[in-house]
Amino acid sequence: MRNQILPLTPSCVWRFFYDICKIPHTSHNLKEISDYITAFAEARGLSYSKDSVGNIVIYKPASEGMNGRKGVIVQAHIDMVGQKSLSSDHNFTTDPLTIYEDNGWVRAIDTSLGADNGIGVAAILAILDDNSIAHPEIEALFTLDEECGMEGARLLDKDFLRSSIMINTDSEEDNSAFIGCAGGIDFKASLNYINEVCNIDGIAYKLVIKGLYGGHSGVDIHRGRANANKLMFRFLNFISQAYNIRISEINGGDTRNAIPRSAEAIIVVDKIFRNDFLKEVSLFAKLYRHEYDTVERGVTLTCEECDMPNGILPVEFQPKFINLVEATPDGVDRMIPNIDDTVETSSNLAIVKCNNGNAVIQILVRSTMESRKYNFISRLFSLYSLVDAEIELFGDYPSWSPNLNSPILNIAKEFYRDCYGEELKTKVMHAGLECGIISSIYPDIDMISIGPNMLYPHSPDERVEIASVEKFWNFLLGILKNAPLK
Repeated sequence: MRNQILPLTPSCVWRFFYDICKIPHTSHNLKEISDYITAFAEARGLSYSKDSVGNIVIYKPASEGMNGRKGVIVQAHIDMVGQKSLSSDHNFTTDPLTIYEDNGWVRAIDTSLGADNGIGVAAILAILDDNSIAHPEIEALFTLDEECGMEGARLLDKDFLRSSIMINTDSEEDNSAFIGCAGGIDFKASLNYINEVCNIDGIAYKLVIKGLYGGHSGVDIHRGRANANKLMFRFLNFISQAYNIRISEINGGDTRNAIPRSAEAIIVVDKIFRNDFLKEVSLFAKLYRHEYDTVERGVTLTCEECDMPNGILPVEFQPKFINLVEATPDGVDRMIPNIDDTVETSSNLAIVKCNNGNAVIQILVRSTMESRKYNFISRLFSLYSLVDAEIELFGDYPSWSPNLNSPILNIAKEFYRDCYGEELKTKVMHAGLECGIISSIYPDIDMISIGPNMLYPHSPDERVEIASVEKFWNFLLGILKNAPLK
């Protein structure tokens, strides 16, 4: 049931989150939210700095009686992943998000919510805004473009930060502190071809796979959800061999770090195979629903007639391209042997596009072990070298190695135990966190990552639990109040 947003607790956090939701702030579209943050600082007489790429630090002196404690960096990224339902006409470059309360959670109508990492941004602003909160000297670090390769953190100036403790606010479980994360790298392959003229006595169809959950390719990769690109090429592989169909174009996935929720293809079917082809569409639709009925809400595979295309893939290129994508690994590659339920290495077949003489495949590889990350990339090179693809690597960022003896972790554990009467869980996240990059630039910073409960980030089903936001807020304040003595 969709309800209007009611006053929520803590109001100091939610009011800033509401402001953030009004400002378009997907990656590389951050001027307005950056201006909002600097105007916030100026209005409160807080000094701030911008580094060479636009990362922002706002400084706030220690509150009364807290000067004897070490300063703390509190960090969040200001961009969000823009994902919307197929029926939505939302424009992420110009439109505000429309949010609502749904049975104890906050969501956005037909779009991702941006609680990743908007709640963290809002909590930091609330700390800076309230002079009654006990805290040491604060460096509030707001980084750019985390969702597209952690570009802001990677280009962080080496003399920008001065404190030796950092709390990252970009994790998604309110009973856990994350002390490590996977590194990642993007693999992009391009192949060129020359379209053949389509002179087949056939019928053109638009194939559509949709209805998938998708989700964050790090946080959700272990859930066994369907990847729309893999489903599409599995079907194309079968029908191209059985009925000699020809492909004109393919478009699957649109975000490097989101599991693809939909894929489309324009194909041409010989008229004599029309009925058989339509039966196969129906059979595969049922097959996919059956295979994923425990993890998906309802995969659909549909087709409808469309205009005959001018060009189709060359007869020798089509099977090569289909086999290439079919053979591309996707999902969990290996679990960490000595840490329960934690992914070590994975890949996400994020984007596949093929049209007008150019085919592009983009894969995001993650691993908590640098050696295995690069070994996986080597395996992809071996596969794609078989078709002489042009390869590009980018967005390489390091993993964050756990420190079980972290002083700030021990403070967090003690406060959590005293406050909630249970032990704080310590985990390693398979998704990338900026902690890995920042620790490579500032190796002496002691850091942890905390956050409220969130589900399905990087998808239109993204949501944040209202009660856990209050718990996260109190936990954050408790850690700051108990920061180590100098």
